[in-house]
Amino acid sequence: MHNRISLIGNVGNQPEIRTIGDSKVASMSFGVTEKGYTTKDGTTWFRVGLWRGLAEIVEKYVNKGDKLFVEGKMLSREYEKDGVKYTAWEVTATEIELLTPKKDGNGQDTKSAPSTTQQAAK
Repeated sequence: MHNRISLIGNVGNQPEIRTIGDSKVASMSFGVTEKGYTTKDGTTWFRVGLWRGLAEIVEKYVNKGDKLFVEGKMLSREYEKDGVKYTAWEVTATEIELLTPKKDGNGQDTKSAPSTTQQAAK
């Protein structure tokens, strides 16, 4: 069996960065918009987790609203709140590509962010 998901969308919040042991971990909400599905504006929201090198790239270059390509493994988690059962969908990223050009102080596009796909350290 193969578990892989590819998404293109926008970062919904400023990524949260923390350290576990000697590894960095990033977590962020990620919205994928497709008209006519899920919410009235067509956005499906995912939680994305990124480890080690990918977390370091996110920490340096990714902000709320940025467009990204994310590829990874899809996981579901069930939880209960106020007696109601919910399922949360989460993606553990194995690869990302930054799709939002970064600007310098003069508003010009710059190559400060990695422009090629970055893969998780194995």
